[in-house]
Amino acid sequence: ASNFISSGGANHDFWEVQSYNLIRASLAFCAATKPDYYTLSDLMTALVRAGSKANLALLKQALTSEQFDEEERFNIGCALEYFRDEYAELEDKVRTSILATATNFLNQFKEYQAEQIFCPSKEKLTISSMDEIVDSGKILLFDVTSPALARSMGTLVKLRYQQSVLDLLSRPEARRDRRGAVLIMDEYQDVATVGTGAVLGDDRYLAKAREAGGITIAASQS
Repeated sequence: ASNFISSGGANHDFWEVQSYNLIRASLAFCAATKPDYYTLSDLMTALVRAGSKANLALLKQALTSEQFDEEERFNIGCALEYFRDEYAELEDKVRTSILATATNFLNQFKEYQAEQIFCPSKEKLTISSMDEIVDSGKILLFDVTSPALARSMGTLVKLRYQQSVLDLLSRPEARRDRRGAVLIMDEYQDVATVGTGAVLGDDRYLAKAREAGGITIAASQS
């Protein structure tokens, strides 16, 4: 969600700002109701059912759970307040437009193969996190034939890899062997990003990656 829209926010389109708020609250809902594991498909479901009485009840229940710390309960409370006091007060047409903007990316996972690859059940997971890839020096090969899915998911995977590399700066225990982290991108123009504010982009990554041992190879025909 942090890369869905810049946190600067002042000049962004109304629908983008509102859909960002919806995504942020829905992520908090997923974390509160599925603390062990949830996927982008679960997020899509949470967006569609946002503000329902059943979801509000689940958030209220999670708010009193002892498994969450003070910060987590604060985030759950903010999500509950958003769904109950802000989202529910919007007109149906406005909510429909916000939902359409928020689910534009996630709609791609309503295709069988895409959901099997990117939203597997917990039992079928082959990667627990991007930190696992970076810390253990594994090779992650991303190759998708669908142009639209390749661009969107390629960008997402790239951003997660970049963030994990930068996180090494705050996790010195993961850098004991000083292993390099290499990011190789073909058709780079399809996944190039520029960050603003707190949002990660290639500009910010390349400025700090050297200190974290990151190497980038970008190939493009244009």
